[in-house]
Amino acid sequence: MDEKGNTQRTAKKKLWELNKIYRYWQNGAEFPHPIDYNPFQIAKKKMSLSTKRIKEPPRISVEEFRNIVADVKHVRDRAFIITQLKLGLRASEMANIKISEINLVSQEVENHYEEMGTLLSISWFDNAVYIPHDRQGNKSERPRVLPIDDELRRLWVRYLLVRPDNGEPWLFLSHTNNTQMDDEGINNAWKRHFHPEYEETPTSSSRDITLRQ
Repeated sequence: MDEKGNTQRTAKKKLWELNKIYRYWQNGAEFPHPIDYNPFQIAKKKMSLSTKRIKEPPRISVEEFRNIVADVKHVRDRAFIITQLKLGLRASEMANIKISEINLVSQEVENHYEEMGTLLSISWFDNAVYIPHDRQGNKSERPRVLPIDDELRRLWVRYLLVRPDNGEPWLFLSHTNNTQMDDEGINNAWKRHFHPEYEETPTSSSRDITLRQ
């Protein structure tokens, strides 16, 4: 039936009608098959005729998105959200950023983090971050140098000035033990501020929070 261009709903209706006619013929003595034989019931066991409704991913206006972000007072959560939004990074790529791989124009941060921007690949760029391709969790085929705009620069500076100074090389640290963040910790920041209103659907991913003009 699919070859004839029938929708699943149309095919289901036609099979129901055929099954009804077949059951009528079964009552005749001249019918060659046993009474308990029904090819339509056999077919239903082999294939699903149920119609699955695809739930649309939640949509959010730019204004509403800005309002939610404005209400995020936790500097690290805000840094997670804005960084992923502006740079398009996966949670694993966020967790993998090292301080040596960022170069921010901020004397205060430079004085506090001597290792900042020491990676040769980023040392030539002001206000940028280096994303390696060969680190576990990073999916790109080649390394990237991404620019950091002034809003994100100021946000990272705020975060770095309150970040625990414990010698860890990673930019973002967990609150539980002040070590490298994991994917779940970063994703939980989105959940804290966007769920349940903009919770992802079963058929969507965390990137399906759609901005609507």
